Amino acid sequence: MYVLDPLRVVAMGRVYSDATTLHHKDIDADKVKVAVSQVIEAGAPVPIATEEVVLVGQAPGHFLLWPKELVKPYKVNYPIFA
Repeated sequence: MYVLDPLRVVAMGRVYSDATTLHHKDIDADKVKVAVSQVIEAGAPVPIATEEVVLVGQAPGHFLLWPKELVKPYKVNYPIFA
């Protein structure tokens, strides 16, 4: 998950791309539901703050909305053993 100004990775986690609601409210088409599992920059502000979560370091354990344009897949390359 990224934030702007400057563009940088601040967290990693799970994206719930099929989710249509969060906390009983519809999710706008330009946003996606996420759950942060790894904090990279704890002091960075989340793009869409809530009463409980303002900084990325507060995000684990919460579901959040994140702009789709700032969520990119992360590919792990595992070594191939012969």
